[in-house]
Amino acid sequence: MRKSTCNATYDIQYHFVWIPKYRKRALKGLIKERLDQLLHDCAEINQFEIMELSIQPDHIHLLLKSCV
Repeated sequence: MRKSTCNATYDIQYHFVWIPKYRKRALKGLIKERLDQLLHDCAEINQFEIMELSIQPDHIHLLLKSCV
């Protein structure tokens, strides 16, 4: 859903990439599941929509869209 003002129409999305120190492959198993849960909880609390989430063993891609 695009937002608009009297002079503009906009659709703001944020792309985040997180990488563990030395790109260690630590994001798997229970850590991956807990991280997924925490990211969804934070997005809900802060009124963001997760457009895309990819948790790889050595990095995370997160695309957020503001809902307000």
